[in-house]
Amino acid sequence: MAGKKKRRRRGRQLLLPEGFYGLLSGAGVLLCCLWPLRMAALCGDEGSAYFMGALELAFFFFSLFGLGANRAVGLIIRFRLERGGVGDARMAARKALLFGLISGLVLSAVMLGAAKAVCQSILHLPLAVMAVRMLALSLTPFTLFWMLLGVLDAFGGGQAARALTGLFGLLLFVSGSAAAGPFGAYGEKVGALLQNASYGPAYGAKGAALAFPAASLVCLAAALAVWLGVRRSIADVELEGRKSSPAEPWLFRNVWKNALPVCVPGLCLAVGALAQTALYAGAESAGAWGVYEGKCRILHLILLAGALGLAARMTPELKVGFLNRNLRKSREKCMLALRCSALYLVPAAVLTAVLAEPLLRALFSAEGAGDVAGPLQVCSLSLIFGGLAFMMGAVLFAMEMYYSLWTAVAASTALRLGSFYVMQSLLKLQLYSPACAELLGSFVLCLLLIAILRRRLKISVSWLRILLAPCIGGAVTAAVCLLFSKLLLAKAPAAATVIVSMLVGLAVYFVLAVLLKGASRRELRLFPGGEYLVRAARLLRLL
Repeated sequence: MAGKKKRRRRGRQLLLPEGFYGLLSGAGVLLCCLWPLRMAALCGDEGSAYFMGALELAFFFFSLFGLGANRAVGLIIRFRLERGGVGDARMAARKALLFGLISGLVLSAVMLGAAKAVCQSILHLPLAVMAVRMLALSLTPFTLFWMLLGVLDAFGGGQAARALTGLFGLLLFVSGSAAAGPFGAYGEKVGALLQNASYGPAYGAKGAALAFPAASLVCLAAALAVWLGVRRSIADVELEGRKSSPAEPWLFRNVWKNALPVCVPGLCLAVGALAQTALYAGAESAGAWGVYEGKCRILHLILLAGALGLAARMTPELKVGFLNRNLRKSREKCMLALRCSALYLVPAAVLTAVLAEPLLRALFSAEGAGDVAGPLQVCSLSLIFGGLAFMMGAVLFAMEMYYSLWTAVAASTALRLGSFYVMQSLLKLQLYSPACAELLGSFVLCLLLIAILRRRLKISVSWLRILLAPCIGGAVTAAVCLLFSKLLLAKAPAAATVIVSMLVGLAVYFVLAVLLKGASRRELRLFPGGEYLVRAARLLRLL
């Protein structure tokens, strides 16, 4: 009947809270950072040397192309979409992924072939070859997965890319924790038969490294499934009023060219880490080097990863601010970025330095925590210079001053290696050698980047305005943490001491930073979850 209306059933849509995918991606990145820390705790000191040596070698090969592949493919696809060619963008993505597959297979083959010679002759860690081969198997699937994240993000699938990042972190952490123990137990049996106790830690490192190819393959399959769905949805879409551009004959060269700005700094850092491993492991035992690698360096790199993520988050805004070439606005953007970096770095360095010994006892065994606490405190000081250098590098990156950035990173790496050799071979500083060399290298890198900013960009930075409020808040935070860790919670378990002291210290720092005008609404909103920080400040009537 015409008068009757048909009722339409509306499908229920799952409404996710705002920022859910960002939270999922952040959790995945955090688990990726905690994965080597957990593996170091499971593998012991000697196993940490094998595991970290394998990771450094894998990062070296990944830096040859894969590190910048995500950025390269994203730039190429966005450029094609801006010109109006959806079909061209799909074809560019397909060719870029083919290039990534070929590059990954070649680099995996080279890494597999050179693993034994490099581990024996250069790194002086012959048993690390098992972990190196495991990581070599993951080079191709992880490179493709990393490129697919850039492809999905460029086509508007940022939420799917963030969800896949969270899945990768979860799989990496869970599978690594599950495999390291059984592999280590099997290695102990093999070592008992061969009368070599080092096989237990070596097999534990192999089990820890096995998590990487497993997680990469699963997430690559999931990313391919998502990409096929995205391809179907955009198959017949073309922007109206524009013609598709002809195919570009030099696509592979453009992919490589756009990847270089990220690959070169990563390559310098990988070479520096491998050279330190070769110098120290060649003179001392693997266990002695694993004490630094598995405790100080991992914690230092986790905190630096936060500074790097903040710099990467600020880079698009810096790029937009520098497009008009306005000196005043450029200086404001630069100051804003450095203030945000200082707000993160100062409390991270203070908490690590003050709570170094209970933190090491909470994460690792109680024995030997006092010997590693001193080098960790030195590394916490270098964290401030390294994080500020990351943010200034982001400024140069936004201005596309890649050669200046490469020169500064290469010079600081050479200085760090030279100072490490002097401190280790001549001064015999033992575990303090890599920590002091890291401090000197990051300080010099910071100075070089400041000089480049003043000379090339004509930007003078007011360091008093940047560091005054964070340093005052950091000093009060250090006093509060010392009060809790040394007096109020002196007899409490190490984990409880660290957690309570950090929570109280961070709360005090947050209040002081806002009261001293070191963190305004603008700075707080630039942090992940910044709206919640603004709401907390309003709730406390600080803003």
